[in-house]
Amino acid sequence: MNLIWTSIKQAGADLWEELLYLILFNLIWVVGTLLVIPWPFVTFGLFLVMYDVGQGKGIKFDTFFRQAAKLWKQAYVWGLVNLGLMVILWVNMNFYAALETQWARMVQIFFLGSGLAWLIVQTVVLALYPRLEQPGLRPTLRYALALLGGYPALIVTLLLFLLLVGAILLYAPVLVIFCGAAVVAAVSNRLVGNIIALELAKDDTAPN
Repeated sequence: MNLIWTSIKQAGADLWEELLYLILFNLIWVVGTLLVIPWPFVTFGLFLVMYDVGQGKGIKFDTFFRQAAKLWKQAYVWGLVNLGLMVILWVNMNFYAALETQWARMVQIFFLGSGLAWLIVQTVVLALYPRLEQPGLRPTLRYALALLGGYPALIVTLLLFLLLVGAILLYAPVLVIFCGAAVVAAVSNRLVGNIIALELAKDDTAPN
């Protein structure tokens, strides 16, 4: 619990430190997501910039684009996989919504839960990309699942933040437009970074 609270406070400090830039980058992310094609690029840009902020590095306007350009191939592999899964999820949800049966509702709930679980995994995946020497979708996904399996509290925290952002989107969409994705990126970055640091510390203190 202390790790989670520390990560949230650190994320808040990161957001406050570069507030104007992060609001601007969040707006770029919103526009890029609406246009679909730039969505993977701007998503990686936002998470990579947040990693730099967490490392105490100074950022500029062009940092967003320079960092995203470094991993643009990985970004679009990630984007194509996730876009394909979203299409499959949308098709299945609509198909079963047309069936007026109890079991069809249960299947809908299953797909909805699966989609939310995948969203949590991808939030960790995006925070891991800048931390790997040779980032790729398969190894990054494997590391993300290992972290989530070892730290269930990470799942709960990210789930609560994603639900919070979703609720704000319904009742105050302007806040999401200005800072929603940046908040998720900041919290995920700090949580993942602190858990990795904790694991490395365990390895250093383990007997040889």
